[in-house]
Amino acid sequence: DILNMIDSRMRHTGGGSGAAGENIIGREMRRGAEAIKQIMSQQKDPKVIKFCERVLAGLARDIVRSDEDHARRMKEEQQEYDLSQN
Repeated sequence: DILNMIDSRMRHTGGGSGAAGENIIGREMRRGAEAIKQIMSQQKDPKVIKFCERVLAGLARDIVRSDEDHARRMKEEQQEYDLSQN
């Protein structure tokens, strides 16, 4: 029982997601997007710029999906934890 409560509490507080429930996957995608923006700002070749723009657009969609999924999972974890406390 104690281990189940600890497991539930860790998931509720983001123990499996990162510091304070941070979306690790989203964070890393944002870092990647920043790196691509930096590369793109140094480019003169229109083909490279267009490629970077396509990659950034894809990353933007993926980040939104990741954030939504993460928020949903965190809400589920909160509900699970609340139920386990009753």
